[in-house]
Amino acid sequence: MIHRNFTFTEFFYISVFLLFLIFLFRIIKKQRQWSSRSLLISLMGGIILTVLSLLYSEGGYSGMFEVKSYGFPRQFIEQMRSIEKPNLTGWDRTVFLKFNFIQNLILYFLLVLNVTNLLTGRKI
Repeated sequence: MIHRNFTFTEFFYISVFLLFLIFLFRIIKKQRQWSSRSLLISLMGGIILTVLSLLYSEGGYSGMFEVKSYGFPRQFIEQMRSIEKPNLTGWDRTVFLKFNFIQNLILYFLLVLNVTNLLTGRKI
């Protein structure tokens, strides 16, 4: 149950750590400016990883409905389906959680930016 355990505080700590690594790499490599190409590649990589995180899902049941959530580490799509009398009074609800989506996108963007910093020997 990663979705329920990953809090904003953990997101904040991981983001600060990844930002620290980025600035540490920039100081070690003595970089002054960001390359727009590497930022665009990192942004596209972050978007791709965020969309691929939809492959991870968690599900659960209650007395009246079934809940499925998609996304990693925070769920950003949540589906609820009624399980009692689906033909007469059944209902479906899908929620897109924008704040969680932005958190996932930021984490993956910073992660891809760190990986590109590590893998390239030239300026980024």
